[in-house]
Amino acid sequence: MRPSSSPFSRALFEAMLDVERALTTANAVMGLVPTSAAARINAVCEVERYDVDAIWQQAESSGNPVVPLVEAISAEAGPWVHFGATSQDVLDTAMMLTVKRAVTAMPLAGVLDACAGLVREHRSTVMAARTLGQQAVPTTFGLLAATWLNGLVGRLDIVGVLQFGGAAGTLAASDRRGLAVADHLGRLLELEVPALPWHTDRAPIRAVANELASTVVACGKIALDVTLLAQTEVGEVSEGTGGSSSAMPHKQNPIGSVLIGAAARRVPGLLGPFYAPHELHRATGAWHAEWEPLRELVELTHVTLERTERLLGNLQIHPERMLANLDPRVMAESVASRLAALLGRTEAHRIVVRASGGGDFRASLVADPDVRGVLSVEELDHALDPTSWLGSADELIERALAAYEEGRRHG
Repeated sequence: MRPSSSPFSRALFEAMLDVERALTTANAVMGLVPTSAAARINAVCEVERYDVDAIWQQAESSGNPVVPLVEAISAEAGPWVHFGATSQDVLDTAMMLTVKRAVTAMPLAGVLDACAGLVREHRSTVMAARTLGQQAVPTTFGLLAATWLNGLVGRLDIVGVLQFGGAAGTLAASDRRGLAVADHLGRLLELEVPALPWHTDRAPIRAVANELASTVVACGKIALDVTLLAQTEVGEVSEGTGGSSSAMPHKQNPIGSVLIGAAARRVPGLLGPFYAPHELHRATGAWHAEWEPLRELVELTHVTLERTERLLGNLQIHPERMLANLDPRVMAESVASRLAALLGRTEAHRIVVRASGGGDFRASLVADPDVRGVLSVEELDHALDPTSWLGSADELIERALAAYEEGRRHG
């Protein structure tokens, strides 16, 4: 963890003090630390008493910031600080606390509200669904926005997990009272107490990293869709603000989406260290390699959510362009389904493929004697109506909105 005056670094420093304070209190309750010593230590575990930057600088020689922090606390309050713990216990737990606190300030709720607003407003706005880059069947913009919403509902539900194992995961220094100390420490810090210390089983911290990463990627999905739909040749949405070009006055670049997409592209590289195996009982370097990526993931998630909230709040939807872009052949499945009931699937497929070969799709079908023999023009036009082939789109939208509302009630 490099010395830094960033908000995350200061928050982590405060969390380390919180862990040391709670650890001393738990040890005192269990009779492992004198009550008077605990009172002195608790009194000096205040961030204003310490030169934060100096302690980060001293971390270079000890390999982590907990060592110089404990030395600074001990100089103020005596030797009982940090009893029974190892540096990794304090830093892992402080990381959990810092991330858990950081996500409460992230504007996820604003992004969800903006998504839900688009879902409701455009649940009946017909557009072409694209699969493999090609128009496929009709859908609604509301259902696309519901997909965005569903990708973010329930995100950042981070359960912080306590780390307390002592020097090598046995809690030997705690004189068989270590598990009781851990239980009390977990209650004080409002963290889940695991069955075993996780010094080299990084599933808890990996879960936190994955949650942050998944949130950024979900925002990246929104940004990618907006970028594609905002292309000049498509023009079905536009960002509505900013994006001017330095060389081409006519352009409005989807710069908000570009920046969100750039953040999403960083995620795979940041996740790499969390998937490295840790050896035996305490790792040499693998643990240290997680610190910077976790800080970056927290900061990246926050700024990405801010940008996504702004993007969605200013997003302009162009329903008339969606209809104009809708290739009549997206109704081929609908027509084939109706013909199949009358002529069989193989023949229906052959007829629709023939009509789809070029020119006016509707005119080709109307002129086809095989079609005329079984469908009236009115029946054919119904089969060609995009609103008649939306399947369960509305019910799916209701599910997404229900999950969103449920999350709001319990968020």
